[in-house]
Amino acid sequence: MLYLGNFSYSDQADPAENYCLMPALVEAADPEEALTKIAHALQELHEGSDLLEGAARINLDSLVELEAAPSEALITQWTKVVPSVDGLSLISSVLPAGSDDAEAYSWVSNDADGERGHDDEAYYEDEVDEEAFLSFE
Repeated sequence: MLYLGNFSYSDQADPAENYCLMPALVEAADPEEALTKIAHALQELHEGSDLLEGAARINLDSLVELEAAPSEALITQWTKVVPSVDGLSLISSVLPAGSDDAEAYSWVSNDADGERGHDDEAYYEDEVDEEAFLSFE
């Protein structure tokens, strides 16, 4: 399977208000293996370059699973970054046009316990207090 992970973080090294978006693509047997491979790649990137220097914590916004590369173009995520009272807010739609060839997962939850799971609605607003996918702190 192919997995496209959509990640985000605030660049703490930049004094300006900002939000960085970062997709990652990997082939893996299942979502957990995909996330493990991506976490390893991000850790190596953080240690081997200054690209993620200001990334104290990286959030996983969504994960799209594909059985194979699509023959037609597939929009995997639409994102809008807007100002809010608490700073910048991220509004996203995963697989906004839908697809029979892809499955969308999201780790953003409105549940009190923050459980991750399948994203049936595929539309959410990022929450400031969500648990980080990867932390460099």
